[in-house]
Amino acid sequence: SNVKDGLKYMGRNPEMLHFAIGAMVVTSGTSCLDHISLVFGAFLGISNRNLFIGTIFNRFVGSAACHLWQVVGAKSGSKSAYLASAMCYLAAGCITLVMTKPVHFFVQSSLLGAAGSGMFIYYRELLTKLTSMEYSAHTFSVVSSVTGVGG
Repeated sequence: SNVKDGLKYMGRNPEMLHFAIGAMVVTSGTSCLDHISLVFGAFLGISNRNLFIGTIFNRFVGSAACHLWQVVGAKSGSKSAYLASAMCYLAAGCITLVMTKPVHFFVQSSLLGAAGSGMFIYYRELLTKLTSMEYSAHTFSVVSSVTGVGG
């Protein structure tokens, strides 16, 4: 099976194994933050109008950030860009801790949009670089299963 062969391949490729474990942890945290941000904003009393605008704004920021992530990746490499996008998630998490006003929600939503596009791009790029063409289907099925459990 793809998963079984992928696990064997990952066992022989420690860098891939470390990436898969790290991806599970990161995906779990980022997925949680993405899913609860709107609910948390509503719980704090941020109006439905502002929640809606912030959610739409998140998508626009994410789309625009894709272009910026290309520049970051080209200048600093995939690993650095992946870590930078993870730092955007960390910053969004920190803002969540002090969020009390609509402006906090908009900043948090912007960071989540930017971070999400960077993670989407560089997670897949790093995974592609870490696996051989021969085992790509196996590796992607294992990592997708693992990150699906995490996120």
